Amino acid sequence: MTVSCLITQTPDIQPPCATPPFLIAETADPPLNQLLVLDTTPSQLGFHAAVRSDDAGSKVKVKLFIDYGYEAPDGNPYAFQKGGTATLTASTMDDVTRRAGATWALSQFPGIEGCHTFTLMVSHDFGDDECPTCLNDSSSLTWYAYICKQGETCTPTITAGTDCIPPSEKPLRCKAGPPGCGICNNGVGGAGATSASSTGASQ
Repeated sequence: MTVSCLITQTPDIQPPCATPPFLIAETADPPLNQLLVLDTTPSQLGFHAAVRSDDAGSKVKVKLFIDYGYEAPDGNPYAFQKGGTATLTASTMDDVTRRAGATWALSQFPGIEGCHTFTLMVSHDFGDDECPTCLNDSSSLTWYAYICKQGETCTPTITAGTDCIPPSEKPLRCKAGPPGCGICNNGVGGAGATSASSTGASQ
């Protein structure tokens, strides 16, 4: 006798959630544990790191901030944001070949001197304020760099971190976003993890 099974209801199959893009600190270039010096040679600095995530078809976007994490005179949680947003093709968590990166040139912001932080940030979406629309869906790495007076070379004798705090000294981060944003509700897993960050020197 043949036994058969009758399916009376269509299974409710939900698509997998996207996970927050995650920058891998161990792959940071330059290394995070050194003070970078920007003078006439070199006249620009590049910041790069590997990024991994399950993107569910959404591209990963990349931005570079100067002095992120402290309130600027205009009320933003950063002093400057390098113009434009780079994008990485959507991929999966097992892809270890993608690298996020941005380059900052001395000529872009003339007049900036002293020690500053450079924060590379990735997210699936950034808003008009340049911040991630959902902070849970982001990750960042921070480097410390000393900028010499334009046209000069210098040998800074400072401690990265303690000497790189902006004048306001008032901590301020990008807003978290709408309640529950970045949380997967289909039971498959997803972007519910807290946004990750790493800095290049102890404070």
